Amino acid sequence: MPDRDGEPSATVDPGVERKDLAGGGMLVRITGPVDRGCARAAGELLRNATIRPDTDTVVVDVSEVDEINGALLGTLVRAARRLAWRNRTLVIVCAPPELRQGLQMAGLDELAELVAASPRSR
Repeated sequence: MPDRDGEPSATVDPGVERKDLAGGGMLVRITGPVDRGCARAAGELLRNATIRPDTDTVVVDVSEVDEINGALLGTLVRAARRLAWRNRTLVIVCAPPELRQGLQMAGLDELAELVAASPRSR
């Protein structure tokens, strides 16, 4: 499916997909299992999103992930800090309550907007 620039969405790792959203946003969808390669690919996309002048909001969808490893958690914290420093927003879509609690324990609820996935999006 084409993104807002007419380009197809990009899959940079079997578990990581990027899609530009209308209105200046970017979606990074992560599907399990999360390993180092997945965390590295997500980190690259999130770094790029923070320097793109047309990206106001970055949505990271981890609603299909059961666990987040330390590498991905660190990537999310760094991205949230970089975006906040540029007055931009990171939204993390998560499904399992345990995953949301883990993100809150890492302090991401103070750096990003944590939202529950709707049943239709899973």
